[in-house]
Amino acid sequence: MSVYRACDEGGRVDDAGSAPIPMNEWTHDVLGRLNQASEPSEVLAQLSVASRHLGFEHCAYGLRTLVPFTRQKTLMFSTYDERWNRRYIDAGYLQVDPTVAHGVHSGTPVVWDNEVFRNAPQMWDEARSFGLRVGWAQSVFEPDARVGMLTLARSGEPLTAAEMLAKDLLLQWLVHTAHRAFCRLLGGSPLEGIEPLSERQVEVLRWTGDGKTSDAIASILGISKPTVEFHLQNAMARLGVPTKSSAAAFASRLGLLN
Repeated sequence: MSVYRACDEGGRVDDAGSAPIPMNEWTHDVLGRLNQASEPSEVLAQLSVASRHLGFEHCAYGLRTLVPFTRQKTLMFSTYDERWNRRYIDAGYLQVDPTVAHGVHSGTPVVWDNEVFRNAPQMWDEARSFGLRVGWAQSVFEPDARVGMLTLARSGEPLTAAEMLAKDLLLQWLVHTAHRAFCRLLGGSPLEGIEPLSERQVEVLRWTGDGKTSDAIASILGISKPTVEFHLQNAMARLGVPTKSSAAAFASRLGLLN
């Protein structure tokens, strides 16, 4: 798998001492156009223009919500051939796409190649038949259990190390900028409607997540077992889950226990 360095939310690469991405006329123009977009389709249109500026014919963005655990929702937008979009859905390629599997666990960019798609050869062959032969993708993670991934693709001219070195910072800047633009319009944060947990509720859920019983938590915190159960029940009610283990898992996935 071909990978390149990732950057944090502020647009800064994670190598020690690296400088922030310089804002120039092009980035200011892209940012302004994305901020003016009032529909996801408008964001996609502006990303398409930006993608072509960076040497790619197509772009795609997917936003996945990682809760609930068994019914995760994914929204997808792309400039790909509509026939490929339909085939991708009908064939269930979302479930076997190795770039998606990589993207929901890592913020490290991935470059398409035969090794990346070794376990999905039919998908890889079909994608290339639609002119999707060269691609680059990177994810951005939200603390509320959402992850967005931007993919740029083209039909020819393999990505060289020299091209990646020249475009690395701008590509990573575009990923985060695109993600913010889509999230602004799509909404759907799992935290919406959830009453904030109290400090004590967070504390008992952390210990629950570590496998501690109510008796053990009471001893650790110097409170009674009924008090522990009281806080757990309130946390379960706020999160809308039926058990303390599911409350700990759900709260952890939402970033509430960090």
